[in-house]
Order: sequence, then C-alpha cells, then structure tokens
Amino acid sequence: MHPNHWWACVLAVPLLTAGCTLTGAADSGSRSGHTNRVKAESEHTVAAKVSIAGEQRDGSDPVGVPVADGERDDRRRADDETFVELPAWGAASDDADAPGGVIESDRANAAEDEAARPQAPETPWWRRAKDTGSAWVPQAFVRPSATPEPSATPEPSRTPWPSATVPPTPTEDVIAAAGVPVRLEIPAIGVDAVIEHVGLTADRAMDVPQDWMNVAWYEGGPMPGATGNAVIAGHFDTSTGGPAVFWMLNRLSPGDEAIITYEGGDRYTFIVQELAEYDYDAKDDVIDTIFGESLAPNLNLITCQGVWDYGNGTYDKRLVVFTELVPELTVFASSGIIRD
Repeated sequence: MHPNHWWACVLAVPLLTAGCTLTGAADSGSRSGHTNRVKAESEHTVAAKVSIAGEQRDGSDPVGVPVADGERDDRRRADDETFVELPAWGAASDDADAPGGVIESDRANAAEDEAARPQAPETPWWRRAKDTGSAWVPQAFVRPSATPEPSATPEPSRTPWPSATVPPTPTEDVIAAAGVPVRLEIPAIGVDAVIEHVGLTADRAMDVPQDWMNVAWYEGGPMPGATGNAVIAGHFDTSTGGPAVFWMLNRLSPGDEAIITYEGGDRYTFIVQELAEYDYDAKDDVIDTIFGESLAPNLNLITCQGVWDYGNGTYDKRLVVFTELVPELTVFASSGIIRD
C-alpha cells in the first residue's frame, strides 16, 4: 500500500465515526426538541386556564371583561342550581369489590328507576285513541269492524204433500137416480145436441140417430159416468152433403171437454184422451176396444170419416174419440150447482 493511501485511511476513520455520532446526536436533539415543544404548549394551555379561572374569580368574564357583583352572583346561583356533582366512576365504597366494577347501590337504583318508569302498553296508541274516541285516527290505521256472519236460518220442515185423493166414481144407484142422459155438449167445436137412445140394427150394428143434428147413446152399454165404455154416435154430414152434428169432431184435441147432462140435472165432464181411425167394417179387437169392458168410466164418440163408398152407401172409415170421466168436475143437481 502506498504511504499516502495509508494516511488517508487513518484520517477517514475518525471522520466516519464523527458522522455517525453527529447523526445520532442530531436525531436525539430533534426528539428532545419535539418533546420540549409539546411540554411547553401543555404548560401554556394550563397557564391560560389558570389565568382565565383567576380572572373569573376576580369578577371578569373569560375574555377579561369585568362583571358586576349582582350579575356574578346570579350566574353563580344559576350554576349551583344546574350543576349536579356525579360520583367518580369506580370510587371507593363498600361495594367497590362488586364483580365487573358495578356498585350494588347503583344496580338497585337502576332497578328502582326501571320499575318506576311507565311501561309501554301492548295496545298501540291509535287503537286506544280509536276505542276511547279521544283522538282522530288516520284512515290508514282504521280496520273495518268484522261484520258478524248471519246466523244460519234453520230450514223450515218440509210439509208433506197430501196424498192424491181420487174422487169416488159415481155408483150405478146415483146415476140411476139422475135419470137418463139427455144432452151432450162439446164446447171446443160448438156441439150442443139432444141425446137419442138407440140399440142394434138387424145386422147387429149400432143404430144411428134419426135427426142429423142429434146424437145417439147406445143404451145396451153402460150409462155415461158409470164404469165401462159408454158409446155415443153422430152423423158426419147429411144426405145432401151438408154438415151434421159431428162434422168437426176430427178437430178435437186431448184436453178438450165433453159434458153429459142427465134429466135430473147432474152433469158429468169427460176429457179427450186420444183420437183413432178404423175401417168401417172392423171387427173383433176394434169392437172390444170401443164397446168392451173397462175398469174406468169412459165415453167414446163415433162418426164417419174417409171416402164415400157408393157400393156400400157409407164412408170407408170410422173416427173414434176416446174420453175419460173427471170426477172432480162432476156437478150434482142436489148441490144446486149446474153449469150452463
């Protein structure tokens, strides 16, 4: 190593050591200076507070303005009335050793305050106001009162339908007492005819009325209104082709009435059931249907229909209107009621 270099190293070591020492001293001086400034500011603040307190005790306000004695006394009195000294937290007492640092006396006082505090009612204020009527309640809070459901009305007990009473069929004695049938009325077609009484002809056929506008009752059968098939016949037209008593018989309909009047004044009403057409020379079953036995009081009306048969001198068809007695419409002369 060159001698000059050696001397340079010998001189550099103290300089580096001095630099480190100076740097640390500078840092130390900076920290101590900061601490001194904080301490000075704190002392200045305390001094200012003490000065202000002294000035207030000397009768001046915080900014150094003098205050009159009377005004100062009023301020002191107001401060004394509003100032409440609170015990220091954790102050020594008999309960200082309570768990968590809570004083038992404070806990008791808190419990008493809680008990004395009014409890919030379970019913909301607006409901109480609505119930008492002491305040107006917004419509949004008003609940409509529940409409009570109507009580179930018990259904009335069903009145049993009366059993159908079938009027008794007039007996033979009653009809015999009335005399013989003398008149036939069919209001629907304007018939009001005298009843002739007829039997059988030589060839054992039912005879016909002698007058074109009369009708004939077959007296060999039951009387109209008695049990069985009573038969009454009438002409369709005259020998000259004019209308006879049953000219419009084919215009009857079910439900139309036929009324038989007896010489004693009793009246029996029959209701049309159906209309049927047969050949003029029909026998056996047809004869039994029209003239045979029956358990009901019927009245069968007969007339000619169809085409005129010149060879036999008669119409080729027969029209039969089947009717049935309606006992409810029967009127007895003894009751004084006779229908016109």
